[in-house]
Amino acid sequence: LMWHTVRSLAGLMETYKTGTSTDTALCNRLLEMTDELICNDISSDKLEVVAKKLPSDSPLRSKLRDLALVSASYHGLVREIYGDDPADRMIRATAKMEEHKFFRDSVVYIDSFSSFTAQEYAVLNTIIRQADDVTITVGISQRNTHEAQFDSLEDTVRRLTRLCEDARQPYEDTMLTVIHRTVAPELLALEQNLWAF
Repeated sequence: LMWHTVRSLAGLMETYKTGTSTDTALCNRLLEMTDELICNDISSDKLEVVAKKLPSDSPLRSKLRDLALVSASYHGLVREIYGDDPADRMIRATAKMEEHKFFRDSVVYIDSFSSFTAQEYAVLNTIIRQADDVTITVGISQRNTHEAQFDSLEDTVRRLTRLCEDARQPYEDTMLTVIHRTVAPELLALEQNLWAF
């Protein structure tokens, strides 16, 4: 389907027009890019908006316009043949949750995640705006450690904090200091010393 899309759009593209009829590597790269765009909740419309802000002679502008064109056409073709793309399910779910106020009057617990995709952050944004109370645990032993192994966790906490602030929702950043799950000395030793280099 991507090969068909690229061939049919060859006359309209600027950056990716050469080699479109024979270059299977190009199709693979474009498939990876369209998957990455979906995963990060970047629509072809968003690409077009960004492209318009760039100078008309910018190579990035033509590349973004080509990607927007390919992405819209490819996903339209997939929907036409197979129905909704499973990769879009989180985006569709978020729209339904917002439309029906799915999390209104709810208490939500989210446990043991280390990071979230852009689509998952969109769902979390909806949950934070609608639910009465949301508790999210992130497995980090202390804040602002500046240790590489905790960078993604620190980033997750910052992004969750920003979601709360943007939604004007009060939040608490609390560290749990007592381990309730186990009394096994081996597991406690592992937990206390795992990152002690």
